Amino acid sequence: MERNKSTGYSVVKDIPYNEGPILYELCVTSKQTYLTPKKDESFDRKHTVDLYLPEAKLGADSEPSPLVLFVHGGGWRRGDKDGWRHFISDDINLLVAFIHWVQGLYGNVGEAFARRGIPCAVMSYPLAKLKSPWILLELVTSYLCSTLFLRGLLASMALLLSIVNLLTPFSLYNYIVTLSRIRYLFGSSASSMLTYHLSFTNTVILCVIGVQYRHYRLNKLSSTSILLFSSSLFFVLSSIIFRQHALSTYFWISLLISQGILLVTNLLSNQVSPLDQVTALQRCLARLQSMGEGSRLYDPQAVFLMGHSAGGHLCSLAALNLGQNERYNIKPCHIKGVIAVSAVLQVENMNYNPVNRLYLHPSFGSDPESWQSVCPLNHLKSKANNREVPHFLVVSAQYDFHLTRDAASFSRHLEELHDVDADHVVIPRTNHTSIICNIDKCRNSCHPSLLDVCIRYIGKQMSGT
Repeated sequence: MERNKSTGYSVVKDIPYNEGPILYELCVTSKQTYLTPKKDESFDRKHTVDLYLPEAKLGADSEPSPLVLFVHGGGWRRGDKDGWRHFISDDINLLVAFIHWVQGLYGNVGEAFARRGIPCAVMSYPLAKLKSPWILLELVTSYLCSTLFLRGLLASMALLLSIVNLLTPFSLYNYIVTLSRIRYLFGSSASSMLTYHLSFTNTVILCVIGVQYRHYRLNKLSSTSILLFSSSLFFVLSSIIFRQHALSTYFWISLLISQGILLVTNLLSNQVSPLDQVTALQRCLARLQSMGEGSRLYDPQAVFLMGHSAGGHLCSLAALNLGQNERYNIKPCHIKGVIAVSAVLQVENMNYNPVNRLYLHPSFGSDPESWQSVCPLNHLKSKANNREVPHFLVVSAQYDFHLTRDAASFSRHLEELHDVDADHVVIPRTNHTSIICNIDKCRNSCHPSLLDVCIRYIGKQMSGT
């Protein structure tokens, strides 16, 4: 497939795909695509999909392009189509949220394909929940990461303020005044400074909870109270005479409230299995096919499933017809191929500490028998000589532990049992995360990027060669 020189694309955000009426109207013009929301916008974000469309295709009379449906990773219990959103909602980890935002995960996948002329949908799906006491470990880790991020942010602001003071008139006077204020605020002891930073972290977390009150099962009054309490009380207590004692009291109160809300929200969330996640994928695909039938924005009968890590596992299960594909009128011929990127293809190989406690058991349970029922390789073996098995492009990172070996084994079984071409490509100088962060970046002139590999595969499958 020839490279599309155009870099323009349009994105349709938050299309609901769960069963029920569509709450949005899809509007397409020659220059942009957008959604007109109706009055009722109360949909679950975990059942929505973003659609990235190349602008060159809008209003064109040419043959519609195939559609790529991308499923994000995250160990079946983390992540979102906008990766950073998960870490300021389900799990408040400001450091990881900032990293995801800078990397543009996972919208960077949709943008990359759309720039090259291929429509791409990036979906969210319901997540499994971590069991206690491991949920406490995750809350502590997220809290420490958030504190570290905010500490760095405050230090950067102080450095910037110092530079500005040095460049302004009376800079020496302003600089001395600034230092004296900081000294007064923090005090001379390290404990005062630590208490201030931890209290500031609690304040930010409470503000995030207050803004997203619906997610935490709070009403508007509770949200307003939290926002007023956390912001005003923090700034008042940080400036009074007995600031150390006052801030210590505020720290413990705000810590108990913020972490208590997060803990209760996680404990009350619904338990989701991989089969539920596969069902969400099937519903999303059915909704996209329905949208594509009359719009000619893409070919609804030419879909490529693509997933990273846990998303690659779910795509593989859906493509191997696990579940109720026929229920959603999804025919095997509609799935032209599967692109599994650093995918989990042999679930039982995750049974080692602490991975089994953090990912395997929360998603698949502790019974090895249940692991076999959701293992893509086992389903591949059970469908020996079945001609409805789709083509696979299995992509691995060079530094990806056992997943690279599992991918090679899966490709070998696919060729031996089904006489189906299975391309196994290893992207050099990448790891489990960087392979998807740098989807459109070449490591060197001798090796193509992940995007180049995928587009070449799509072109090959569509041409039938």
